[in-house]
Amino acid sequence: MEKLNCILCNSNDYEAIIETKDFRYHLSDDIFNVVKCRNCGLVFLNPRPEKDEMGKFYPSGYYNASPGKSEKAFCNFVNRSKINKIKELKQHGRILDIGCGNGDFLSVFSPEEWELYGIEPNPVGYNLTRRRTKINTLNETLAGCKFPDNFFDVITLWHVLEHIYEPNEELKEIGRILKDDGILVVSVPNINSLGFKLGKKHWLHLDSPRHLHHYNPETIDKIVNKNGFKIFKMTFPMFEFPLDLYHSLINSVDKKKSIKTTLMVPVMVFSLIIKPIGHIFKLSETMIVFCKKNEMEV
Repeated sequence: MEKLNCILCNSNDYEAIIETKDFRYHLSDDIFNVVKCRNCGLVFLNPRPEKDEMGKFYPSGYYNASPGKSEKAFCNFVNRSKINKIKELKQHGRILDIGCGNGDFLSVFSPEEWELYGIEPNPVGYNLTRRRTKINTLNETLAGCKFPDNFFDVITLWHVLEHIYEPNEELKEIGRILKDDGILVVSVPNINSLGFKLGKKHWLHLDSPRHLHHYNPETIDKIVNKNGFKIFKMTFPMFEFPLDLYHSLINSVDKKKSIKTTLMVPVMVFSLIIKPIGHIFKLSETMIVFCKKNEMEV
């Protein structure tokens, strides 16, 4: 385990806000501390596993190779809605998806209109993408790819930034390879969400220790701005992950299976009712930011 200063302001003045475990995959019984920087407000895991230790916290089934029909249909719906938002800004060009997983997002784009690139450092996700798609996929880190300057029209990170050990270096490299009029799209969990306020250590998107940094609208703005970008649009989706709030709530109740079973339906109904509230008041479980380089007019 390694201790660190805040990656946003370099302060070592922070307060512990929660202790949690790997409640999602149960690959470890370790206790993980989530802290909040008293200077800038960034929430992060501290201490955190060394980078070469992190692989053991990702299960072999982390990438689902064979989703069910309903799951696949919903994923396609969500991905198409994301693509439509991008196509409102760029109709064609060269796109890079960092942390492309099994390639589902990029595979929805038209190859006649877009030149598709994906990066997936995890060999399982990389092999899935190579086997199932014709996407230009690299089993490498972003820095290791050594793309040319000003190469991409669009770069996306869908729930990737929170996993990255050095987000400042990643964003600087993105700034180098993104065209001056290019668009950066970043989706991350929202630590200000209703799910975290209600579920606390059982919040689904806390996902310790895989999620290293936890952003809210203010801190995501600070980190992209620090690295040369300006947010011109921020959205708070209701159903990027339709059951995330439900899982956060049901996992926070008593461990007895009989009690959980009794509460499943009312908790499901409650979670679906309050999701629109989170959307309206910027307390949704996730947020998506659209960025351009600081010097560019939007």
